[in-house]
Amino acid sequence: MMFVAGGGNGSIREGEEVVSLTVEQVDELTRLVRRRAAWLGPRARFEDLTLSDPVILLEGKLLISFDFGRVAADGAVAWSDAWKGQATLPRLVRLNLRDRSTGADLLAGNEFVIRADASADCAQYGASGCVAGSASRARRAHDE
Repeated sequence: MMFVAGGGNGSIREGEEVVSLTVEQVDELTRLVRRRAAWLGPRARFEDLTLSDPVILLEGKLLISFDFGRVAADGAVAWSDAWKGQATLPRLVRLNLRDRSTGADLLAGNEFVIRADASADCAQYGASGCVAGSASRARRAHDE
């Protein structure tokens, strides 16, 4: 999973950065690893970035995965384990963390709201019409 976030640590801000969260298998251990790179703006492609500064966030005999959610017209959330080729960003992300030997869910109910609702086309250089209505969308997202 990759996303753009504010950079820097604490009160020292270094600009935006691309953050990657990957699940990696090393022998009998599974790791959730964070890597990052400077965000060079909308002309930059994620595929062209060199991610560095690996940090192991979780490690153990675990099953780790992500699910991505969209809110249907009736208000129900539909979950999917992949989010490729979609016209919009997922509304929610869920981190699944299970004990490999027992299958016990170690993080039940941990869902994270994505605070962006622009289409993928808005990330393209020269995109127009993506800012109109942003304030009302932000208010709706905050109210939810």
